[in-house]
Amino acid sequence: MEALRADSIAYSLPGSNELVETEIINLLKYFSLFRHPLKLSEIYKLLPDNIKELDTKFALRRMDISGTIKKIDDYYLLATDDDAIVEKRIAGEVKATRLFPKAKRTAQFISLFPFVKFVGISGSLSKNYADEKSDFDFFIITANNTLWICRTILHMVKKLSYIIGRQHHLCMNYFIDEHYLRLDEKNLFTRIELSTLIPVYNKNIYKTFLLRNQSNLSNIQHLDVDFEGAVKFNLITLGKKNLFWKSLNLFLMDLTDRKWKHKWRKRGFPMEDYQLAFKTTPYVSKNHPANYQKKVLEQLQKR
Repeated sequence: MEALRADSIAYSLPGSNELVETEIINLLKYFSLFRHPLKLSEIYKLLPDNIKELDTKFALRRMDISGTIKKIDDYYLLATDDDAIVEKRIAGEVKATRLFPKAKRTAQFISLFPFVKFVGISGSLSKNYADEKSDFDFFIITANNTLWICRTILHMVKKLSYIIGRQHHLCMNYFIDEHYLRLDEKNLFTRIELSTLIPVYNKNIYKTFLLRNQSNLSNIQHLDVDFEGAVKFNLITLGKKNLFWKSLNLFLMDLTDRKWKHKWRKRGFPMEDYQLAFKTTPYVSKNHPANYQKKVLEQLQKR
């Protein structure tokens, strides 16, 4: 009786409402596409930053009782999901734990190259999961006016990695200039990718990057990220650094863009999706041929 009364009080607390449940369902639907159940700490970390941890716990309890979702061991998943994905997730965690030190060393290797200002681990490893097909994915911030120079150097190194069969350990698909630092797209996909990014090199720039994207940030900023001492964005210095490299940087951007368009047009890639999948500007380079952002968001709308 006491437990029932406590639950009733908890369910009536401010903030424990349909909005919180909707956000949780959207998260579980998103990860259901990857057959990836979530722990409480992961759910809270990825919810919008106006949702409290206590409200998250109460909402999960209500949804579990109502049968909207289910809990197996420490993992939450949709009621319609196959229970076997929990075993898959556990096996993936074991493999991720084994691979993560190698990915971290690779990130540190990338940080040694000219113009690299930040390296973070993204992709499945950043969600604490790996399988036999997993790549090492990296998000890189470059010095101002050198993004395409930096990218060209690193991708020449990646070409060499094919010789020893390590090309999947150097997946560098997203570069951004240190004086831009803002993701243009603001949706569930970018919020999750931003909030799960694991910084390896230069955490000060990482803090500034999060500050510049606060409108698309989750509860990660309330967990283990100390923003004190973050580098301030300075409009006065914007565009004034590394002017010597600017012309070469723009030349390499145009050259790469022409090569990409020719290559993917020949392969039948829909050119109306080109700017989303292959963003090419002086401040951003995104190379996502699978265009997961569009595919995932479209799948979520159908569910």
